[in-house]
Amino acid sequence: MNAYRHKALVYYSSFAKYKLNKTKVLGVFLGVVLLIYLLLMPKIKINIYFDLDNNTEQTETENLPIAAVLASSKSKKLTDYEIAMFALKSCEGLHFEPYWDVTQWTIGWGTKSKKGEKINLDEANTRLYKEFDRVYKSVDKRFPHLQRWDKLVLTIMDFNVGHFGTQLNAAIMANDKPAIASTMLLYHNTSKGISLEGLKKRRALEASLLQASEIKKQKLGAALKQKVNKHINKANEKFTERN
Repeated sequence: MNAYRHKALVYYSSFAKYKLNKTKVLGVFLGVVLLIYLLLMPKIKINIYFDLDNNTEQTETENLPIAAVLASSKSKKLTDYEIAMFALKSCEGLHFEPYWDVTQWTIGWGTKSKKGEKINLDEANTRLYKEFDRVYKSVDKRFPHLQRWDKLVLTIMDFNVGHFGTQLNAAIMANDKPAIASTMLLYHNTSKGISLEGLKKRRALEASLLQASEIKKQKLGAALKQKVNKHINKANEKFTERN
C-alpha cells in the first residue's frame, strides 16, 4: 500500500509541475502579446488618422469608391439637405462684406445686404438657411407632387434664377426628369441676355444633381463640401487682410 501511495505522490508531483510550467509559459506568452499590442497600437492609430486626413485632401472624388468618399467627408452619410447646401454654397461663394451684384448689395452666401455691413460665418449661414427655406416653401407649394430631393435641387436653381419659364414649368408638372434637366441647361443668360460660363457650369451641376443616383449624390456632396471649405478659408483670409 505504501508503495502505491509513493507512486501516486510521484505522479501527482510531476503532473503539478507540468501544469505549473504550462501556466507560466502561457502567462509569459500572453504578457509578450500584450506588450507588442501596447507598443504597436499607438502607431497603428496614428497611421489610420493620417490616412483619413489624406483622403480629405482629394480634389477629384468621381472615381473613388463610395466608402472612400464617405471617409473623406468625415461623415457616415450626407443628407439630401446637406448636399443641397454644399451645392448652393459652392456656387455662390462666401463674402463677409457686401459686394454689388447686378441690382443689389449681396453678402454671405449670396443673400441680400446693404453697403458697409460686415458679418461672420454664423450669420452668413443663418441668412442662407432662412432664405433657402423661404424659396423651398415656394417650390413645394407650386410643385407638391415632386419628391423632396427634386424640390431641393429646384430650390437651388430658383435661389439664383428667381423664376421658371413656361417650358420648365411644363416639364416639372409632368415630372419628366430628363426634360427638366435639359431645360435647366437653357438658363445661362443674365437679365441682359448675356451668356455666362459660370451660369452654364451652375446649371450643369444642378441638372447632374437632379438625375444623380444615391451613390453619385454622395460623391458629388463630398467634392462640393471640399469646395465650400475652400470658400470659407478664402473668405477668412480676405476679411483678415482688409481688417
